[in-house]
This record gives sequence, structure tokens and C-alpha cells, in this order.
Amino acid sequence: MRATIRRGDDLFARGATFVGVVLALVAIGVRFVLGPPLEPLFFVGVAFLAVAPFFRSRTRMREAVLELTPGRLTVRPSGRGLTQTIAMKELTGASTAHADDGVTLVLATDPRFNPVLVSLDDTSRAKEACDALGVGKAGFGVLVWERGPRPTHHVVAAIRLLGALYALATCAYALTSDSFAAQLDVNSNWTLVAVGMLALVTLSDLVVPRRTIALRPNALHLFDDRARSFPWSTIETVDVRGDAFVFTVVQPHGDHEFPRKLEVTARFSPPARHRQGIEPVDAGAIVAQIRAAVARSRGGPLEAEHFNSVVGLLQPLDNEATIDWIRRLDALADGWRVSPPRHGETESYRVALWSTLEDHDADPIVRALATRVLSRLDRASVEPKLRVVLETVRDKQHVAHLRAAVAPESEPLAAAIEEWKRRA
Repeated sequence: MRATIRRGDDLFARGATFVGVVLALVAIGVRFVLGPPLEPLFFVGVAFLAVAPFFRSRTRMREAVLELTPGRLTVRPSGRGLTQTIAMKELTGASTAHADDGVTLVLATDPRFNPVLVSLDDTSRAKEACDALGVGKAGFGVLVWERGPRPTHHVVAAIRLLGALYALATCAYALTSDSFAAQLDVNSNWTLVAVGMLALVTLSDLVVPRRTIALRPNALHLFDDRARSFPWSTIETVDVRGDAFVFTVVQPHGDHEFPRKLEVTARFSPPARHRQGIEPVDAGAIVAQIRAAVARSRGGPLEAEHFNSVVGLLQPLDNEATIDWIRRLDALADGWRVSPPRHGETESYRVALWSTLEDHDADPIVRALATRVLSRLDRASVEPKLRVVLETVRDKQHVAHLRAAVAPESEPLAAAIEEWKRRA
């Protein structure tokens, strides 16, 4: 399956950063073990730590081949590049949206980096990719894009460069001076100041908030100098104007009868070698995801026809105990298997039950009960399909439900459902 993909992070840059940090830590460790004779190596390590963030480079859209297996998506670039594997269990968020040239699938695996954008030119291929990763029409989790550098970006960059230059200059002095150890030991004030400043700017990446745009299950979040949250139902329009996202938000206006409309602007800038950002070409894909989220919020629950058709069949009776509920469904399925109703009623229910089993957005209890009925009707066909489905389920308790659904006894599923109700 061919697709166009942009990674949220540059794997080569991450590799270079990792090598730089390892060399720096090794150099620092060796210096404290072997002492002043290896003082220059210590300052080389400090220089690497200072400039490691500058190894990052801008990612770019590239053609790739997608290989799909249950619970896993492997990206093989068409030209040069590293193969990337995205596992379902690593995902922290996912969403799909229709675009002019097909379907865009957004996958988040690491909150430190912008999500991966996958563009597919065919809806059926997008569904295959979503099914492999257990992503339903509603999506899940949180998607966060860093819109540009932090407010302290220029100061931090300048301190890192000065720290690296100081470390390299000290290294050069150490190599050319016999009395270096006596004149400038690692515990000297200047060295401690340099190392302390580098530690401070490194910690600033954790303390200084990022400028982000985040798509959460119930709302859109923007963060600049303050946090702003807009429920999906309040967003009327969204578009891109130059280097900014522009939203029209409808909000209540005090005691007035009519709500007021606000225009909210969130600026972004493209990524650079040492910072994240949003490419202008990607802004349209983000807008499509926001519009899809708004449409989903206004369309009500994503309950397909097959889901509605089986809910009545699988619902418990009034005041019915869970164990009796499951035993009644077992008896119903056994009766269908022995003496099917006329007019193809069993077959229509069977199709709806299969669709529910394969629906990633289905209610977990309804999905488990559908699996239970199917297993009583045709266990040999259900077990292979269930093994594939289990590879795409993230929630461990949901996995336990589906496993209990095919148990010969009724008690394991009843216990799993009771546990789910207590947790809810």
C-alpha cells in the first residue's frame, strides 16, 4: 500500500542527538574516573550536550510503502530513509479526516514530537490502515502539535552556543597548556558556571510551556502565554489565513439572549533545524482534522446501523442479573443454531453481530456480547477473527471481555462485565 507520509520527528536527527548525548555522558564519566589527564574529553562532552538539540532537522513529505499487520503499521520509504514501525500499543492518539486528495490519518506516538501525517488516496486503504491499528471513525486520545518555538527560544539557543564555544576553547587550552590542570580544574568557578547554565537551559525545556494546538476528545486546546479551551460544539468555522489558524467560536454572552461570536487566532511557524513547528502544507491537514472533530461532535454518537440492530437483541431484561442475562443469550444462540428462524432473520443478525465485533467504536460490553453469541453459533469461524481483533484493542479490560466471551462457561464474562460496571 502506497502513501505519502510526514514523520513528526526526524529519526536521523534523533539518532544524532542520542549519539551526542551518549558521547557527552561517557566523556564526563571517564573524566571523573580517570581524572585531569582526560580533562579535554570532558569538555568535548559538554560541547556535545550543548549543541545536541541543533542536530534536529526539518522533516519532509515523502512517498512510502505501508505494510499492515494486526496491531502494527510499518513505513518503508520509497527512497533513502529509515524504516519506521508504528505499533498500536504505542499510540497516544489517532484521528482520520477526508481531504481533497483522499484521507489523512494522524498518528501520535510521542508527546514530545508532532504527530505523523499519513495521506492515502483511497478510502478503502485508509480503512485497512485504521483496522490494523484499531482506530475507529471517532478516533481516540490526544493529538498535539507544537506551533513554533518557545518564548525563550533565542536566549536558550544563544546560551547553548556560548556554552559550546566555551567548552571547545577550554578543550583547546587544555591540549596546548602543560599547566592546565593547575590553572583551570573542572571545579573552577567558570566551569561550574558554564555547566550550570547548560543544565538550566536544558531544564527550561521542561519548565517553559510550549506553544501548542491540541485536539482532545471533548475540546480544542490552545496554549500560548495562557491556556484556552473551546468545546467542539462551540466552534463554528476554522480556516488557515497565512501563518495562523483562525476560529469562529460561539460563546454565551452573560445574560443576553443571543450568544456572541469570537474570532480566535493561533499563529504558527514552520519548523527549523533546532525547533519544531507546523509546515504550511500541513496546516490544511490539521484544519481537516478539526473540522472532522466538530462534525463528529454535532452528529451524536457514532452508532452504525449494525450497532443499533443488535442493541435491542443484546440488552438485559428489567432487573435481570448479569449471569442470567448471559445465559439467556447463550440459550438464544443455541436455539438459532439448532432451529434457525425463518425469512433469513438469523443471517441478518449474524451480519450485524460480525460488524459489531469488527467495530472499533462499539461499546465494549455490546462488542463482547456480540462475540459471545457468534461463538455459540460458529466458534470455529470466530476464534481466528478474534485473534486478529485482539491485536488491535488497546484497553486491557476490553481484551479480557473479549477473551471471556468465548469461554465455555458464562461466569467469566459475567465477572468481566461486573468489573467494567464498577470501574465505570
